Amino acid sequence: MRRRVLLPALAALLVACSSDKSTAPNVFGTYALITVGGQPLPYQTPSNATITAATITLSSNQSFNASLTETGLPPGAPTTASGFWSYVGTTVSFTEPPNRQSATDGALDGTTLTLTEGTVAWVYVKQ
Repeated sequence: MRRRVLLPALAALLVACSSDKSTAPNVFGTYALITVGGQPLPYQTPSNATITAATITLSSNQSFNASLTETGLPPGAPTTASGFWSYVGTTVSFTEPPNRQSATDGALDGTTLTLTEGTVAWVYVKQ
């Protein structure tokens, strides 16, 4: 379940495709999670884990690193992700190697990045 929660939060900025870097000079940087499903952190998941923090860092070489801090579940599940991202229009896409098949898309509006898993929105703001 941790992986399922982590991927939308972290992987939404990854994709194997190239992007037009001239249209995305201000997207680079670190984004911090502020709400999940409209609720501020800490956020309790349906599996009774509590998410206390999450970040996604977009680098200029189109790589990303994401981390999630949560309590209440046994250790061992992934709490980090990395891969590649692309940006076209207002859409930021993420994918994780090696298969690059688990891609997630997010919407970028100014300094706000929104990722959606089902009907739950994960909202990040640029730091």
